[in-house]
Amino acid sequence: MAERRCEDGSRRSPGIGELDRRQMLTGGAAALVLLPGAQPVALSEAAGAAADNLGVLARRCGLRFGSAFDTEALDEPGYGDLIFRHSTHVGNLNSFKYDWLRGEGPSADFTNADRLLRRATDAGLPFTAATLFWNDYPPAWLKSRSTSELRYLFDAHVDEVVGRYAGRVAAWGVVNEPFAPWDNEPGHYRKGPWYAAFGPGYVARAFERARAADRECRLILNEAFCERRDWIGAAVRPALADLVRRLRDDGAPFDVVGLQGHVQPQHGLDHAAFADYMNTLAAEGVKLEITELDVDDTAIGGTLAERDEAVARHYREFLGAALSVDALDGIMTWGVSDRYTWYREVAAAEKRATPRAPRPLPFDESLLPKPAFHAIAQAFREGAIGPAALMRAERSKAR
Repeated sequence: MAERRCEDGSRRSPGIGELDRRQMLTGGAAALVLLPGAQPVALSEAAGAAADNLGVLARRCGLRFGSAFDTEALDEPGYGDLIFRHSTHVGNLNSFKYDWLRGEGPSADFTNADRLLRRATDAGLPFTAATLFWNDYPPAWLKSRSTSELRYLFDAHVDEVVGRYAGRVAAWGVVNEPFAPWDNEPGHYRKGPWYAAFGPGYVARAFERARAADRECRLILNEAFCERRDWIGAAVRPALADLVRRLRDDGAPFDVVGLQGHVQPQHGLDHAAFADYMNTLAAEGVKLEITELDVDDTAIGGTLAERDEAVARHYREFLGAALSVDALDGIMTWGVSDRYTWYREVAAAEKRATPRAPRPLPFDESLLPKPAFHAIAQAFREGAIGPAALMRAERSKAR
């Protein structure tokens, strides 16, 4: 999930849903977009003002494209329609996470998770549910449990949740962000209840248990930071590559490595090196997905127009590199409109002296396309040409 560390890795900033997360905005789909201070505008005129459809363009590259969403897309007019119009697959932001399902105790509340999956099913789109295990943000009640209780709860969680949705969820994000070099654990592993219960072996155990509960869905190992050219990226990349090799050598049943793609220019970027790293992972026989794509404009100066163009440029450059890797199978943005970006929560938590609305996503607060939208569309057009696209297209025909 979205990054929680400052540049030195020492301080956590809450992401979307972590400040008063139970009081998060709610909403749902309708046929109209309501622009502030205006009469209802037909979706085809507002969100579809640019003629291109990102899902269609991605398909021409042999890729799936979609967006993560949560309950705000279920009840708010227009927002859900915007997401589903441009997506060939979708996933959740929060409602399938452990602390959202079991925030008050061991008994799970599946109300919102069921609603999200029902919306995707009604739209005929495959759904990626995430995440089964993340060592960050355990609910308070879990922290007092013994090792034996944690091990029981771990297994029971997989059996109940994956079993409940078996045959209905296309993919599971099984383990999220296993590495956190600032925790100073051997191998750069992230501290937390599941790591405490099993050590590094919790990762393989999670995949084996998930495969036993659902024999058909894709299983994803998801990690952040790999596109960054800083000490965190330098630590996580080899750690993740080593984990992937060991899981493959041991026959662990996982299918996809998810690379989040929270593009943060302030930490340094080397897109060519990132593409090389993607190929290194692909050599282990796994598919790759960009799972949480957005561009952080926190440190980008200038006018609004200049910031938007800088964000668009980063999308073009990042996607240009990623699309050159034929093992890339899908891309998902972390939301689709600036109205619901997790960077709003970060800005509020940091109480910045001169706060400004973050603009990291393809559509603005009014659900209108920005330069970032056109940059993604252009990257897909350009990515439809060349050997990587041909190989992906052949794979997509077989799906």
